Amino acid sequence: MSNSDDDKARSRIVVIKRRIAEIDLVCTGTLLDRTKVCGKPSCRCATDEAARHGPYYEWNRWLDGRLHHRAVVPAQARLITRSMKDYQRLLALLADWEHESARIVLGTQRLTPRHRKG
Repeated sequence: MSNSDDDKARSRIVVIKRRIAEIDLVCTGTLLDRTKVCGKPSCRCATDEAARHGPYYEWNRWLDGRLHHRAVVPAQARLITRSMKDYQRLLALLADWEHESARIVLGTQRLTPRHRKG
């Protein structure tokens, strides 16, 4: 790889690092929104699916090898949703950083194409 190509790869890494630094929170797991039937036969939720109570939010994630379930309020659910998207963005940026690093390390050797989801 010429110095010019090396400089371009390093410039792209600087941009990647800047984008990573802009990320605030990252979360993994699954966020569920559920509605529930209360169990009172006289309540509308017993016969009308649109009248069910909720939504109630539950965040499921792995911690220390165990699955943890946590009820969260709507404001937390919105923050978790954004944080999960940022986690996926972080993974994509790290893959780009790795690819640019390989360009520098390998120089003029041919790189295999990178495979990214979505």
